[in-house]
Amino acid sequence: MRKRYIVLFVVAVAFFWSAYRVFGKPMRYELPEGFKGWITIRFADPTCPPLRSEGIFLVVSVPTSGRVCTSTPHSNGWVYCRFEYLHSDGSKTSIPLRFGSTSPQKIYVGLVAYLPDYNWEEDWVGTKEDSNHWGRPPDPWRQNSEPDSSTHR
Repeated sequence: MRKRYIVLFVVAVAFFWSAYRVFGKPMRYELPEGFKGWITIRFADPTCPPLRSEGIFLVVSVPTSGRVCTSTPHSNGWVYCRFEYLHSDGSKTSIPLRFGSTSPQKIYVGLVAYLPDYNWEEDWVGTKEDSNHWGRPPDPWRQNSEPDSSTHR
């Protein structure tokens, strides 16, 4: 009987360890009400503040510039992401990820990309109509694309 509990404990530890290696900590992105455009996030920069934790989430507070810099490293593995508008009254509205066809006026999150060689993430928020004019993403290696750490909470 005792041997069974030991085996069960070892299996449970192995399961949780492997899940930890495959799935990263979930992330919630808080955007200013009505924000549209590029979001660029530089991770693992020791000169920038860490992301705050709220429950199970790492929280990315996106300023109106869309540029964020944090000392927190990007999570490894698959990461659940939630994008929300933060309204002045404190309420939140979820912004969906784009899948398939989308109505021309519906706001969604598209092109969620992490560039591990640069510790850089690029996301885009807007309507399908806006996406026809969104232009190229800011390049992380150009000096005029430096993230604005002074506006990150």
